[in-house]
Amino acid sequence: MHDDSTMYDIRTNERTKCDQVRLDVQSNVISPPDALQREQALERGTRRTRRFEGVEKRGDSFLLSPSSSFLLQKSETVEIESMTRYVSPVNPAVFPLLAVVLLGIGVFFTAWFFVYEVTSTKFTRDICKEALISLVAALFSSFGVLFLLLWVGIYV
Repeated sequence: MHDDSTMYDIRTNERTKCDQVRLDVQSNVISPPDALQREQALERGTRRTRRFEGVEKRGDSFLLSPSSSFLLQKSETVEIESMTRYVSPVNPAVFPLLAVVLLGIGVFFTAWFFVYEVTSTKFTRDICKEALISLVAALFSSFGVLFLLLWVGIYV
């Protein structure tokens, strides 16, 4: 009970304001004296009891782990030997090759874009060609930088 006559229910993460609070252990419901509040609490309790199936119960209290996050489920232990190790879709041995090749292609398209912009006049420029060359340059350069970061050990 708090000074402002509210009670905090850890299972529903709610505050209940009332003068008297009755804890019904069988249905896991906090029932305030007001009839409307009692109905709402019972509805929450019936929804909540479905989630509590399979939870270990000792006496009147539930055993909650810190990581249960109020959605209680039966914990299953998984042995480490039965887990499969994560394997990268790209072999880390080819990170240097991919970084150099992709950055080289990106620099080529960047240079092509630069030469195209410098040598063309405003009458001969084509917006679609500019957009296509810049998009290809950006894609190759970005993937090249990604594999460069992976190569030096910065895992992104």
